[in-house]
Amino acid sequence: MKYPNLLIISHNLFDKTNNIGKTLVALLDGWPKECISQIYLTEENPSFKYCNKYYQILDKDVVAHVFNKNKIVGNCLNPNNSKEDRNQKAIVNNLEIVGHKRIPTVSLIRDIIWKTKPWLT
Repeated sequence: MKYPNLLIISHNLFDKTNNIGKTLVALLDGWPKECISQIYLTEENPSFKYCNKYYQILDKDVVAHVFNKNKIVGNCLNPNNSKEDRNQKAIVNNLEIVGHKRIPTVSLIRDIIWKTKPWLT
């Protein structure tokens, strides 16, 4: 059977490290990982067990892009990237720590920045 390519857009990683990822793994059991790609928004590093192509977008990249239009938003991850490169991209900064506390003002600022849409292509 020929499987179509599938793009998963999710806040969490498609992996067995979280509940949403476990659900996706169960739903897509048997789907070839060569046909699956994902865009996700967390600091997690993929294991590449269920998918070969990931695109990671972090809040800090989005905020940095607002102040520096040359800043690239997102990072393409694949099994050929070195683990050091992936770990270096996953350094948590103070803004993200505050953002995860769900303070209403921080959530509002985050939403406003995301809605500016300078990266839509």
